[in-house]
Amino acid sequence: MKKILLASTALVAASMMYAGAAEAADKIKLNVGGYSKWWVVGVWQSEAFQNATASGGPLSHNAAAGTNGAGQRANVDVKGDNEIWFSGSTALDNGLKVGVFVSMEAGGHSDLSTDVIDASYAWIEGGFGKVIAGIAA
Repeated sequence: MKKILLASTALVAASMMYAGAAEAADKIKLNVGGYSKWWVVGVWQSEAFQNATASGGPLSHNAAAGTNGAGQRANVDVKGDNEIWFSGSTALDNGLKVGVFVSMEAGGHSDLSTDVIDASYAWIEGGFGKVIAGIAA
């Protein structure tokens, strides 16, 4: 039993030395991309409108922010959605492909979100398929 174990261990060690380290044939190429979308939203209303009260009671006139108290509205808001993408990949000498991807918010939102990174992951691809490790949103 020990002879078989020693022989198989020697065979595995020899094959690992022969295979060598998996090195990239080329350095990783980093790509930068993204998008920017902006839009303007506006409302102009001269007549009052009615809303249900918070307690679910009778209807009452809405005098919320943006109204003049009589229900008239004149609001304009500019909204945006911007992202910057970083991605890169390379092929290793052993035939495997590896890569990374990061997607970042780049402003434009009017909410108080502190989530800057939308997605960040690394991947490896070969004859076995593609394995992704990280957060892919």
